[in-house]
Amino acid sequence: YEDGKLSNGNNVRLSRDNFTATGLRGRLGYEITPGIRPFAEVTVDTRRRDEPVDGSGFARNSTGVTARLGSTFEVSRILTGEISGGYAQRTYADARLPSLAGPVLDASLVWTATPLTTVTFRAQTLLNETNLAGAAGSISRIGSVQIDHALLRNLNLGATALWQNNKYQGISLTENILSGTFRADYSLTRSVVIRGSYTHTRLQSSTAGADYTANVFLLGLRLQR
Repeated sequence: YEDGKLSNGNNVRLSRDNFTATGLRGRLGYEITPGIRPFAEVTVDTRRRDEPVDGSGFARNSTGVTARLGSTFEVSRILTGEISGGYAQRTYADARLPSLAGPVLDASLVWTATPLTTVTFRAQTLLNETNLAGAAGSISRIGSVQIDHALLRNLNLGATALWQNNKYQGISLTENILSGTFRADYSLTRSVVIRGSYTHTRLQSSTAGADYTANVFLLGLRLQR
């Protein structure tokens, strides 16, 4: 995290929230048919902060465990995906912080509508860190739909609509985020791609005065081989 500066000139040490995450994930699957492959998956991980105690005096080093059951599937060559569900829990070094725990659901569905157009549906659950006093973190549930279309041989267009719900544990705070992104990739050569994008985001919070709207324009150059 990069340190910030308030409008009054005071610095905010956001870098004290830097952390390193290490984990191990194991998956056991069995192919019933060429299109159906159920699996069981377990992930264990740790998060260690550069500064074990945050600005509010909470020790936020933690360990986490996630267990899930799911399956990959291929209904046809134009419809493939994966879905899984389970339970995740994070336990923090500070006994004052409750465990961050809840059911998780992850899914993706890729529909190749035409040889030039792909539609991707996604659902995801994340356990996020926070520096809010008394809050263990937030459980984020995200749903999105993304459309990609090759308009020309060297011009790809894309659009993404996203909804996200953040529910914090330990304090009474809920956030809802809506965003839409439009992007274009223009290939100058096979190795050089110019990308332009526009993203509009709206956040609605249960805390009065915390709502915001953001508009982000990006222009970039990607080198690939």
